[in-house]
Amino acid sequence: MKKIAVFGTSASPPTIAHVLLLQYISSTANFDEILVIPTHTHPVKTNLIEYHHRLAMCKLAFSEIAKVKIDRIEFYLPKPSYTYKTLEKIIEKRPAKYSLILGSDNLNQESGWGENLEKALKLADPFIIDRNLIFNTSSTEVRELIKNNEKDKLSKLCPFLVLEYIDKNNLYK
Repeated sequence: MKKIAVFGTSASPPTIAHVLLLQYISSTANFDEILVIPTHTHPVKTNLIEYHHRLAMCKLAFSEIAKVKIDRIEFYLPKPSYTYKTLEKIIEKRPAKYSLILGSDNLNQESGWGENLEKALKLADPFIIDRNLIFNTSSTEVRELIKNNEKDKLSKLCPFLVLEYIDKNNLYK
């Protein structure tokens, strides 16, 4: 049976940490495929830019990583997006052995997942990554640097093609 890892992300924007994480998983874990699923409408985060921009940035950031496929399933699902509902639909369409890629910080009570994490983990095994293992940067930090026009720092934290896209589309200003 095929083994598929699922990486849900707001991707606002995808950072070099996301790229390194997926490269690491692609080359060290025994998955046949890694599905990157940009969140369409987050149940908690309300400041996300339009979905089509985040989807485009995911394609730019991750499409060259072995085993990675960008999936826009959440575009078609009821809003807001809940991971367990997304997993239910994916499993219905493509039976396989699924794992859900999670940062270790998602396991604490303050993560905002609530009972939705339990529901998701009944559908997919957890694949836990320590956030400090790869590279500790966040989309929030990248957005702040963009807002403050700190291009020298940005080039170390965000893929070049993503930064180019952000600049061309005047995002996060």
